[in-house]
Amino acid sequence: MNVKNTLLLCLITWLGVSLSVQAADLSSLSWGQVCSGQMGAAWYGSAESQAVADIVLSVQKANGGWMKNDQLHQLSASALATLQADRGGRSCLDNSATTMEMRFLAKVYQGCNIEKYRTAFGKGLQLIFTAEKANGGWSQYWPLSGNGSYHDYITFNDNLMTNVMKLLRDIQSNTGDFKDIVDGRPANSVRPRSTKAWR
Repeated sequence: MNVKNTLLLCLITWLGVSLSVQAADLSSLSWGQVCSGQMGAAWYGSAESQAVADIVLSVQKANGGWMKNDQLHQLSASALATLQADRGGRSCLDNSATTMEMRFLAKVYQGCNIEKYRTAFGKGLQLIFTAEKANGGWSQYWPLSGNGSYHDYITFNDNLMTNVMKLLRDIQSNTGDFKDIVDGRPANSVRPRSTKAWR
């Protein structure tokens, strides 16, 4: 075997190992880790990331958010069907829900520039705007239950307020994953919400 063929064989072997490691990495990570960028920047423009993003879109609530504690990259067919059937239900901001999915979609959008991911991100942002209380905070769920449940009160537990405020700050920066993710000037649409929450 000549040097050229040996190098080609090594390259093919390396690519195969790299792809299998990448797939293993996805299945070994939590949803939060996938959303936070631990698959590596290049992955978020890949066909695999878009397939996951399409699942994220398929379970997005009609009001723009998502439910908490779902490993959206590892759903069984029955779990996926259940979430899709409940798209008319309440959205959640607790346990990083909705903010995680928005961060994931922003990464995928920056990686592939496919408009449907930006649109879904915008729906999530609109939920955050809609769910914000007059004094600048957010409850665990939207819409509110209206039955006096503690879920209807502003929630500091599980970093809910912090996660939303950090997301708004990052959108306002209009850099990195959030570059041009919002129409117009992000600072103009996001700053009033950030200011209210910080008060």
